[in-house]
Amino acid sequence: MTVHYDNESLHELFNSDEFTSEFKIRQGGTDVHRLQRFLDSIEINKMYHRTGVSVKNKKYRHKMSKDTTIIKSLKTSLNKMSSINYKTLIDEIVSSIQEGPHLYPMTIEIVLNQSLLHHQYCKYYVDLLGKLHIIFNRTDLLCSAIHKLYQEITGIDDTTNSEYTNLCESNNKTDRLIGYSILISGLEQLGIIEGYIHKSIEDLLLELSQDISDEKRFQGCLCIQNIFKILYKDSDIKDTYVIVLTELRDTMKSMKIKFKIMDILERR
Repeated sequence: MTVHYDNESLHELFNSDEFTSEFKIRQGGTDVHRLQRFLDSIEINKMYHRTGVSVKNKKYRHKMSKDTTIIKSLKTSLNKMSSINYKTLIDEIVSSIQEGPHLYPMTIEIVLNQSLLHHQYCKYYVDLLGKLHIIFNRTDLLCSAIHKLYQEITGIDDTTNSEYTNLCESNNKTDRLIGYSILISGLEQLGIIEGYIHKSIEDLLLELSQDISDEKRFQGCLCIQNIFKILYKDSDIKDTYVIVLTELRDTMKSMKIKFKIMDILERR
């Protein structure tokens, strides 16, 4: 026999004396951190907020759940964010996620993915993640989502289809890599994550020196350029990077890449 509970019944159940006392007893013999890691590793159902049955007839239409409302509002706010309203929208989003803390992992994924293709608004998304981090303080969860995101980006295959499709995939990959570079640079500048910026730069420089296509080299140059804009701003580039980039510039046959490296060195 299967027992079904509505939201109100569950709330009463979880707050009952019988449940809380039994929970505390069992909690004492459980590795909470191990359980937390297991729960965090479960794949997020990105369609979670749409799991209700959709009907056109208003007579049979049920009221939209609170979770659905929060997620829809989050996506709308991210799309509306600008230099004028971002502070207000960030406060509203943070307040709504506090009311549904179980939606925080999904919120991270939504914001990270939004950052990849909307570079001009990435600094606002970083601010949002920073405000959420102050409340939830789950660096492990954020780093795990970032790692997963990078694996998805680098896993994009832009060589197996038609020439036109490959070009589209390549452009999509470039845009996402640039967004990722801006994202990790912003998060590390805020002190939310660490060890990402210089590792990314070193990996990119190493890749540029290897036998790869000019298209991939240009992708790497664009990523380095965007990281440097955030990392160094008006200050000088680290001498080690200048030496490596200068050597790469002098050995490049492609004028497009040679000029892009010159742009990086001259901080254009």
